[in-house]
Amino acid sequence: MDFTTRCVHAFFGHDLHNGANLPNINFSVIYSLGDPGRPSCYRRYNNANSESLAAAMRSIYGLPEDFPVTITNCGLSAFIYLCMKFEGSRRVVTADLDDECLEAMRAFKGETVTLDMDKVEDFAFRSNDLVFAEPISNPMLKPYDAKRICEAAHKAGAKVVIDNSLLSVANYNPFDDGADIVLESGTKWLCGSGDAMLGILLGVDTKGKYYQIHGVNPSPIDCYLVQKGIPTLPFRMARIRETGAVVADWVKSVTPYYSHDPRIGLVTFCLGDTEFQKTFCSKLKLIFWGPVFGQSNTTIQASNFVKVSYLPPPMNWCLRLSCGLEDGNDLVEDLKQAYEAALASGRGRTIKGVKK
Repeated sequence: MDFTTRCVHAFFGHDLHNGANLPNINFSVIYSLGDPGRPSCYRRYNNANSESLAAAMRSIYGLPEDFPVTITNCGLSAFIYLCMKFEGSRRVVTADLDDECLEAMRAFKGETVTLDMDKVEDFAFRSNDLVFAEPISNPMLKPYDAKRICEAAHKAGAKVVIDNSLLSVANYNPFDDGADIVLESGTKWLCGSGDAMLGILLGVDTKGKYYQIHGVNPSPIDCYLVQKGIPTLPFRMARIRETGAVVADWVKSVTPYYSHDPRIGLVTFCLGDTEFQKTFCSKLKLIFWGPVFGQSNTTIQASNFVKVSYLPPPMNWCLRLSCGLEDGNDLVEDLKQAYEAALASGRGRTIKGVKK
């Protein structure tokens, strides 16, 4: 079945309970487990809408109906849940994992080591390692060979988690390359509208005291909103690719410090020091200055929101622009006027090689 068809029917199916064309939103905090008289379940783990979303994710990833899926309240919670579930395992993470996730991992018992994923064949993996990798890095958009990573780790019996949040299933399926667990941030491309917070783990079940006690379960409305965004995912992503190409052409005409992946509408670049780039962002009129990517509107994030300490200057204070559904030429005009206004302000400095 075509990916677009699977996405449409991931939402516009038939409700198992009443035959509705759309899934219902169920806010109940208690459910009966099976036949009357059996114990009831307090909603600390799972709800009707998370089950519906889990079924949708299995469908668009092409997974069997019994494949385990865990829904959490955000992408970072998904990282935290894995650290708790696999407590005692050594965590091997990509050397350019963003500082926020790395800091969260190091807060748990057990060793966390960083690894240049281009050199996985030289690393001595252990059988109980949990390897965290990305097909492309954030924010520099550096591509990695996930298949190589999985093969090297699996030789020692280690498990591999691929964070697919930047690419999404619209562009890449890590299970094709041997991933054991796939993480996606439902907040980003899957939802697309910027009104849900949610993380998804495919390949992990929800059983266990950590999930029940520590409150990483999502709300029904967030599950519904993410599932509602899936039918338009292929069409949004196609438009975003077009817009991203137009914006990337302008960026590279101005600065040599840039990175762009044509599969997605993300462009990372540097124009000047932090003061200059704050001024630049403040002058934007169409583009929203905020720390998120994957929405239907274009956003830009300055690195003062999220540390990128592993990057060399000047990219350690880069800007990450996430294109939305707007016309690419309109976005370029907004970028141009903001850049000219920042130059005219005299605040901060441009860097060597950036055109004025």
